[in-house]
Amino acid sequence: MTNIRRALTIAAAVGALAGVPAAAAIPNAASSNSNNPSGLGDLLRQAHQAMSQGHPNVAVIYLKNAAALAPKNANVKIELGYAYLQSGDAASAVRELRAARQAGAPDARVLPLLFDAMLARSEGQALLDQFPAPAAGDRSPLAATTLRARALALATTGHPDDAIASIDSALAINRDAPSLVVRARLAKDKKDMATALKLSEEAYAKASGDLNVQLLRISLLQASDHADQALGIADNMVKRYPDNPVSYLSRAGVLIQLKQDGRAKADIDTVLKRWKNLPQAQYFQALLFERAKNTKAAWAAAQALPPEFINGRPEIAVMVAQIAAADGHSDVAITVLNGAVARNPGLVEPRVILAAHYLKANNTQRALDILLPLKDSGEPRVMALLGQTYAMRKDTAKSTEYFDKASSGGFGGDLLKQRLAASNIQQGNYDDAVKQLRELVAKQPGDAINVGMLVAAQMRAGDIAGASTTADKFVAAAPKSPYGPLYQGQILLAKQNLDGAIAAFGRSLALDPKFVLGLYNRAVAKAARGDVNGANGDLTALLAADPKNVMAMIRSAELQIRMGQQEKAEDLLKRAVATDPKNPTPNLALSTFYITRSRLKEAGGVIGSYLKTSPNDINAQMVQAEIQLASGQNDPALATFRKLAAQRPDSPQVQLMLASALVAKKDSNGAMAAYKKALQLAPKFTLARTALVRYAIALNKPDVALAAAEDGIKQDPSTNSDLLYASTLTTLKRNDQAMAVLKKSQAQRPSENGAIMLSQLLRQTKKAKEADQVLTSWSAKHPGDVGARLELAQQVMMSQPDTAEREFRAVLKTQPQNMVALNNLSWLLQKKDTKQALVYAEQAAKLAPNSAPVLDTLGWVKWQAKDAQGAFAILQKAHALDANNAEIAYHLAVVQNATGRRAEAKKTLAAVIASSQDFSERKDAMALNGALR
Repeated sequence: MTNIRRALTIAAAVGALAGVPAAAAIPNAASSNSNNPSGLGDLLRQAHQAMSQGHPNVAVIYLKNAAALAPKNANVKIELGYAYLQSGDAASAVRELRAARQAGAPDARVLPLLFDAMLARSEGQALLDQFPAPAAGDRSPLAATTLRARALALATTGHPDDAIASIDSALAINRDAPSLVVRARLAKDKKDMATALKLSEEAYAKASGDLNVQLLRISLLQASDHADQALGIADNMVKRYPDNPVSYLSRAGVLIQLKQDGRAKADIDTVLKRWKNLPQAQYFQALLFERAKNTKAAWAAAQALPPEFINGRPEIAVMVAQIAAADGHSDVAITVLNGAVARNPGLVEPRVILAAHYLKANNTQRALDILLPLKDSGEPRVMALLGQTYAMRKDTAKSTEYFDKASSGGFGGDLLKQRLAASNIQQGNYDDAVKQLRELVAKQPGDAINVGMLVAAQMRAGDIAGASTTADKFVAAAPKSPYGPLYQGQILLAKQNLDGAIAAFGRSLALDPKFVLGLYNRAVAKAARGDVNGANGDLTALLAADPKNVMAMIRSAELQIRMGQQEKAEDLLKRAVATDPKNPTPNLALSTFYITRSRLKEAGGVIGSYLKTSPNDINAQMVQAEIQLASGQNDPALATFRKLAAQRPDSPQVQLMLASALVAKKDSNGAMAAYKKALQLAPKFTLARTALVRYAIALNKPDVALAAAEDGIKQDPSTNSDLLYASTLTTLKRNDQAMAVLKKSQAQRPSENGAIMLSQLLRQTKKAKEADQVLTSWSAKHPGDVGARLELAQQVMMSQPDTAEREFRAVLKTQPQNMVALNNLSWLLQKKDTKQALVYAEQAAKLAPNSAPVLDTLGWVKWQAKDAQGAFAILQKAHALDANNAEIAYHLAVVQNATGRRAEAKKTLAAVIASSQDFSERKDAMALNGALR
């Protein structure tokens, strides 16, 4: 907590003691003989003596006896109300002052005190409701007092401009010191220190001995970080008013700001000796303990404070909540802060701190409830917390929006800019993220985190060259950091240069042999290259260095799945869940493992157990509902999604899943409405728009589908929107329109995906030469893009095998481990160069050991290479993976027959003949079938 913030809290505590009229202003309770029974005068004299000695609690005792002796004496009730107010019991003060008014006390006498008591209880709204502004022509002293009280009430209920207007009206009637003090404090709240100081000087000239004027001057000096000057005034106050605790407490506050805690403690001890149990002094004592990090003593002192004192000022409530939280009583802190927010709905401070407590407890819904009333305030701290809240709820769009507002407000510095950049990356706003991160990296070129985020943003934006430059500069700036070669390796991995990536990760590990990220990424690269054993070795080393690394367990499980070791994979995923049961990632990974194997009951059990510990995890709830859908439990799934939609009306993802459930229930109107709601919430949500278009087509509503696709271009003018619109037109057999859309898109924002789709459409419309030209032209301009080359090669494999071979080889120069190119090139070379074909097929099978088509290629090439037994084992596995594939079955039948398994061959071939599948070797299959009869 800063010195200035502490000074403001201290000023609030002193103000709670000093912000009431002096004792001399209280009317004489013995002025009415009819209400003056015998003994009343003695009780009043004793009460007055106690007040003059600074013992309002003692005065309360005498005055309660006086009130019992003269129950109809309105003036006694006024004095008792005043004594309660001075002792810190504002609630009792309000009760007695209202009773005085009912007993006939004039408003001019009772209302000034009643206003102070209501304000001390934070009853600002009640004051405004019960005591309207006086008539325009009313220039009485009571009118000025009422306007001043309303100004204070308006300020505390979040209407600062109206508060200033009200106090200015009061000053127009009577420019007295109390009103000048209020106006100065409002100016200070507006950060208009020049006006505040000028008004304080005017107030001092009118009432130099007024405690509130002195306190104002001290608070202004403290707020402007001139505590040394404030101390001089506080010293004079102690000399001038040695019998008033306000003097000592005011000086103690200044001393705390100056970090002269010893002297501050002496003043507080003086007060507690002479005025025992004075809440303000006890509060200051708690502050000193908190300052000394003695949290238990601070909390013990704070616990002794009466609730009405804590609730009287929001600043005090905030500090008491902080002390409670520091000693581990977060529930008390939340309760205190909730009360402060309820009594002061317009104040930012208690809301901000309360929301932070809820976020710490992962209660994002309550945090939103607290923060959303201030969402249009522009207050940077509120914007930052809203950004954090939505980030925790995985709503990256809103998270980015509010982080951006907070950063624009100058809040958070580089740390917030980093978080904003991260949100922009998640949201897909890569250009904004790159701009923000470049600024951060320019300040700190050796910061590995910012450089890593910049590399990631550049890569996702497609600027591989820029990412490489960033990584290379970091290596030069921090040559001993393992992160530099790590980033270089990640870039090479993205470029499918697996050998280069593995070498880079090796350099990273040479700098730090236990570098977890280096081991993890090298394992990924080795696995991508087909070196499963090597990848396993790196992950084993990683887990030895970091036994609780959940991501390593999950990646290791993936490797086991690739090797067909299902039980080992399951054990690893269970271990990951047991290691971090509240982490959604392993729970979702294990449930997905079960879902993909149709073990839905077990999948539901995993998610159900996780939701017991994290009931608000929206992703887990959606997976649970998906499991219900897959299990045919459409009604429970729909109920789950409806509940989520009610809880998260701002989530487009929930609306998308709700639509899926409604589709399963054949509620087309409801599904369409949910899809549209998702797009209202997130107009750039391509997945939802695509789903809407496809569903509309399935319902035979072409106009709805086209309208949705066209709207996508308006809402998000991008390549993705263009391609969705074109594919929609193609599906509706409007090929000419689709062609026009694609050509326009390629002219305005050329893309590889656009070129591929255009070529496919040209080929469908019998324009093969134009289709080839589109792809060859793109490859000539973008030689590093492999997608267009692969597309061209696959399209002409049958008609132009030489062209296909050339393109596959070009792909492999850029991406030596491209499984599709390896597999298809092997197929092309099976008769032309069987030996080389076998090398390519084996490489492809290492990369995809459970892919039926890849194993089919390897098995058939082995057959061509005269390895019948090797071919049989592999083709048998391929057929087991995809028993309905007629081409794989034919190949297996050929090898079964050749290896003496004639009966098996006949059975396998019978299924091929019975199927209606068409494939290039069907005539050969028919011939073999005839030969086997």
